[in-house]
Amino acid sequence: MERWGSRTLDIDIITYGDVLKVGKELTIPHPRAFERAFVLVPWAMLEPDAVLPGHGPVKVLAEPMQSEVWLAK
Repeated sequence: MERWGSRTLDIDIITYGDVLKVGKELTIPHPRAFERAFVLVPWAMLEPDAVLPGHGPVKVLAEPMQSEVWLAK
């Protein structure tokens, strides 16, 4: 399967408990989750005590992103 090709279903696994895994086909936590406001801001709102393994508290990571604007396509 090509990385950016057409697919029936696309699921990004952001995290799975405190699992840290780096593999050819799957990396947990998602390697760019820590820099994505659309992941961190809602997550911090829903689960303020959450921790992104390897990066720290989600609430702290999301704080500087609170003012970013998201637009749906």
